[in-house]
Amino acid sequence: MFPVFAHGAGEPVAGSPFFFFAFMMVLQFFIVWRYFPETKGGTLEEMRRRLGIN
Repeated sequence: MFPVFAHGAGEPVAGSPFFFFAFMMVLQFFIVWRYFPETKGGTLEEMRRRLGIN
């Protein structure tokens, strides 16, 4: 996707693809932080119980 964005961006907004991808990475960070549970230090049985997997 970067070549498509970079080709369409003119001189005044040449950095817009970088801002777009940086924004998407920040958005991804918050989505993962909010919706994906921390599993470090837990046993498999504990993770199955927390996630509701039988």
